[in-house]
Amino acid sequence: MNILIVDDHPLVCAALESVIKDSFSGVVVEQIFCAKKALAYLAKCKVDILVLDIELGDDDGFDLLHKAKRFGFDGKVIVISSKDERLCSDLAISKGVSGYLDKKESVSRVADAVKAVSRGYTYFRQVSSRVSQRGSGRSVKLSTRERAVLRLLLDGYPNKEIARKMNISEKTVSTYKRRILDKYDVRSVFMLVKYSSYIIR
Repeated sequence: MNILIVDDHPLVCAALESVIKDSFSGVVVEQIFCAKKALAYLAKCKVDILVLDIELGDDDGFDLLHKAKRFGFDGKVIVISSKDERLCSDLAISKGVSGYLDKKESVSRVADAVKAVSRGYTYFRQVSSRVSQRGSGRSVKLSTRERAVLRLLLDGYPNKEIARKMNISEKTVSTYKRRILDKYDVRSVFMLVKYSSYIIR
């Protein structure tokens, strides 16, 4: 079994690799600390399970996953993050991810997650529904860019800072924000945060 760990914190990678190697025999584990190198690796090497941090410095883990799938990556994916668990779980499920780990949990849980997804199961601490519009049950589909903007908005970043982080214009950020608000049927970012439980439950 070939496993790739992608996280911009070497100590996290080392801890995860140690647990995985102690728990499974014959496993090959590689560590990569940035999105660009990870994408190159996934494009040319067979990876059975990708353990992926969704925040890789200025890069987005979900964006990396999207690009990797375009290159033919078809392995299982376990997402790790220190952000809001319910929101990240829903985003992960919408991307077809097999498991989610909160970085605040014990690192030993990665062994349970790897065991589960390698056997064809999913691994989520809480059952998470697909993103729905204000609890109505209607699926809200966001583009890769819209998801990135949504995450930054919920983290409290202003349009100018989002534009800088994503290397796009403030006008483009405003357009994405308007689309997101329209899709969730709210009038402001404040309402989006207020009703975030509908987005993530």
